[in-house]
Amino acid sequence: MTSSGGKIGEEFAGDLRIALLGPPAAALNGRDLRLGPPRQWAVLALLAARAGQAVARDEIISAVWGAAQPVSAESGVHTYVSGLRRLVEPARTNRQPGQILVSHDAAYELRVPKENIDIWEFDRLFDAAESRWRHGEFEASLTGLESALALWRGPAFSGIPGPFAETEQVRYDELRLAAAERRAEVLMAVGRQIEAIPDLQSLTRQNPLRERARHLLIQALYRSDRQADALAEFQETRRCLVEQLGVEPGHALQTLHSQILRGEPADDLGGHDPGPVSTRSDDHMVPSQLPRRNGRLTGRTSELKRLNRLLDSPTQVGDPLPVVLITGPAGVGKTTLAVSCAHSVAETFDCQMYVNLHGFDQERAASSSAVVLGGLLEALGLSSARMPADVDQLSALYRSATAAKRLLLVLDNAESAAQVRPLLPGGAGSAVIVTSRSRLDGLVARDGAHPVVLMPLSARDSIDLLADVIGEHRIAGEPEAAARVTALCAGLPLAIRVAAERIATRSHLALSDVAADLAEEAGRLDALTIRGDDETSARTVFSWSYRHLDAEHARSFRILGLHPAVDFGVGAAAAMLDVAISEAQEQLDMLASVHLVEEIRHGRYRFHDLILLYAKELCVERDDPRLRSEAVERLLQWYLAMAVRASDAAAPWRCLPDNQANVQGLQAIYDRDDALKWFHNESSALSAAAELAAKSGRLDVAWQIPLAEFNYLHLVKNWSLWAAVYGLALDSVQGKGQPVGEAWMHHGLSVADHGRGEFTGAYEHSRRALEIRRALGDREGEAWSLHGLRIACLGLERLEEAERHLIAAIGVHLELGDRYGKTVTTLFLAETKRELGQYSEAIELAGTTLDDYEKLDSPHGMGQTLKVLGRSHAYLHQYELAEHYYQRALRVCHDAGDEVGEEESLCGLADVMTAVGANDRARVYLTQALEILQRRGDPQAEDVRSQLATT
Repeated sequence: MTSSGGKIGEEFAGDLRIALLGPPAAALNGRDLRLGPPRQWAVLALLAARAGQAVARDEIISAVWGAAQPVSAESGVHTYVSGLRRLVEPARTNRQPGQILVSHDAAYELRVPKENIDIWEFDRLFDAAESRWRHGEFEASLTGLESALALWRGPAFSGIPGPFAETEQVRYDELRLAAAERRAEVLMAVGRQIEAIPDLQSLTRQNPLRERARHLLIQALYRSDRQADALAEFQETRRCLVEQLGVEPGHALQTLHSQILRGEPADDLGGHDPGPVSTRSDDHMVPSQLPRRNGRLTGRTSELKRLNRLLDSPTQVGDPLPVVLITGPAGVGKTTLAVSCAHSVAETFDCQMYVNLHGFDQERAASSSAVVLGGLLEALGLSSARMPADVDQLSALYRSATAAKRLLLVLDNAESAAQVRPLLPGGAGSAVIVTSRSRLDGLVARDGAHPVVLMPLSARDSIDLLADVIGEHRIAGEPEAAARVTALCAGLPLAIRVAAERIATRSHLALSDVAADLAEEAGRLDALTIRGDDETSARTVFSWSYRHLDAEHARSFRILGLHPAVDFGVGAAAAMLDVAISEAQEQLDMLASVHLVEEIRHGRYRFHDLILLYAKELCVERDDPRLRSEAVERLLQWYLAMAVRASDAAAPWRCLPDNQANVQGLQAIYDRDDALKWFHNESSALSAAAELAAKSGRLDVAWQIPLAEFNYLHLVKNWSLWAAVYGLALDSVQGKGQPVGEAWMHHGLSVADHGRGEFTGAYEHSRRALEIRRALGDREGEAWSLHGLRIACLGLERLEEAERHLIAAIGVHLELGDRYGKTVTTLFLAETKRELGQYSEAIELAGTTLDDYEKLDSPHGMGQTLKVLGRSHAYLHQYELAEHYYQRALRVCHDAGDEVGEEESLCGLADVMTAVGANDRARVYLTQALEILQRRGDPQAEDVRSQLATT
């Protein structure tokens, strides 16, 4: 097969088909494929959406996990790609290179004909149908639209996790609605409006606030001689908009309503004001005001394609005015995209006009709507002597002047919806592009604007932009330095262009020199300044957004810049700002509305890297050191208090006393699931907070925050993360007067090293922790260190020594009356007895432990104990009892969300089934265990896969 980009995988692909317009599905030569765990779907979806292109591993990680990337993400990508290869290339041996799923340097490419991927086929059919619609080929357009819509089986990218899939789901659902609306238009164009009504009614029921669909339905009803139903539909539309949004229907709908009331012919429905407007002369110059393009547009292919589709000039009188709204942070390239898009569609319009509204300029106030209207009317040939002074009258005159025109209007740098609204032209054949740093929610809700939010460029597009300015040869000479420069510019086009200008105008300057300058955080914004041209300075363009904040929001922006993590929640912000959560939410909403922070998911925010530097810089310049220190201290106390709360909910063992921090923003954590979710969201922030505590001289907090994570880390068993968190904390407190913290960090590192199979390191950490605790007279800590020594001894196969340490630990727990510690230690002793071959004693001890864990209401401990009982009975060939305990363990671990325990129980059941000759059941259990390991990116997946192959 041949795709639009040439032959891709023709020799090897056979007939591989991929469907993403609904739940993900794939088939090879007509046989449905089982696509594995959800994150494997996410990898396939990304590669399919980029078919024929190499996708960098880092881009895959960001697409699948977003900001919450686990330490194992890189190995997880390898696992998922390997799983996909086995599906799509079943005949390939492990040593053969992939032919369909091809590996490049740290990147992967899916070589499948694009017509075999439904999203590509939908785009092709929709684009072709749109072209035929523009050329009046209505029947051909209708056939294409119906073929495109027939590809849908449900919501696009349904059930696929990750930010890429979430974004694409929204984008393709919007395209599906646009295609459905266009189909209705085509049906009306060929006189089949009655057929359009049922689909439009369904569309409006599912999307009651979509004015475009409502407009089409009212038109279809009226053209079908159902005037009363059309008027009733308008009233229902108005009621819905008023009740849910507090706004009246837009101009186009109200115009349509008036025309129906006047009984105008159905084919003459329009949305403009009647009456001609005379101009100064018949040969007046036609406005063509678009600014020149500044070079090649880089990295905005999908956004430009969407804009072009939205701006497709209507050919039917009465069509709603297309308004697109491009928003995003300062320097992200909004104007560049708007101008490029305007040039690409300019020839389909009678005239093109451009206005800078100066909404976020440094030196001048935002332009008033009245002044702008005067300029627009003069450009259209109207004498200023005939212009009224009132803005409403000016706007009405402007709508009349543009009613019969096909005007393309670019409104750049808008401040508010109120500034833009009077400037919207009256002609149904016109279109408007608006850019703003503000979200202009009112323009979307009331005026039907289509929002397009620009994000920073990807790593690859950033390199392309740099190459456009300095040349490919400079990139080829220093590829690593080029990647470093663009990474430090964080994908912001303005910053990349400024850095590129320094390189291009100084032939002696190497890319590595610029990278070194940018690497210095304190001087990075200075390095992104062009002397004598303040308007292209990153610091200056950020200041234009900052200048529009009131004093309270400006202070919040500065203080939040002190947060040490990549992202943060509303509770942490409330603590830093010393306000209630509701007020913190309002502050963040305001900052997000002007793109000074970004809401990455509900209740979770982050700064762009360079805007964060600007916030920190302002905070140091303008805020008293004492106020900065107090904000940091509140933040540290918030993280410590919340981590202790979450730890208490996650497991019954308390490692720290209840933290009575008197800070704002503390939130309730109700149960284990709530706790695990909180730790998952805050994992990287907790590490950053502990590091900040060490830098701020709060060494006690620097080890207490990691210690509060102990229960969470023990439940999720992410050994690499555990080692990293505790290793940094140990480096911060070792030999600095924090012996209790030092001992705990050694203890945690012992557990992490054992989990990673580094038993000698585990033994040394436990030995050092034991020395410190005995010197302190810390009997409880001594008992836990003896636990640690026992764990390490098991790994080192020093079983008798392990038993001695446990017996000593049990004695300490009994002496202290520590019921939980005694229960845990007894379980460990049962495991040790099993390792020593003393199965009956192990079973007896585990039975006692199980009763104690049930009384303690510890599902995690119960699951561990049930697995010990299962293993011990299996060693005694008591397979029915072994199966019984493993099944109980499986249920308990599943209900507790303990994936590791669930996988171990499944493997235990598989061993029991194999022993009794029930290989089919064994394979079922191994398959389920393998899915868990693959989902976690666990390297043990290969072992289970090998076992599955031989069972």
